[in-house]
Amino acid sequence: MLDDGPTHSVSGLCGRIWTLRRDYPRLSGPAAFRDWDEPGTARVLFAHWTEATNGGSAIVSETRVSPVDTRARFALSVLWQTMRGFERRIGGEALSLAARRARA
Repeated sequence: MLDDGPTHSVSGLCGRIWTLRRDYPRLSGPAAFRDWDEPGTARVLFAHWTEATNGGSAIVSETRVSPVDTRARFALSVLWQTMRGFERRIGGEALSLAARRARA
């Protein structure tokens, strides 16, 4: 968790997100995330917040990925080519779950 409040949360992870190892390091806080520069890795930022709408409110979700170097940029492009067709399904699942929990 990098930041949170009553209507938002911002989380991040760093590492080789294109592998199945799930060996992401524990970060000590926002500064460690911002300063991350391990070669061959990427930083991923997840932001979720609510916005007022005419009918109430909406949950908004955004993800940003930043490769640290050229090698990571190449690995990320291969991952993106593989996952591109599933993007809406992956992102939609988390939003659907959040909406169900909010209704409950």
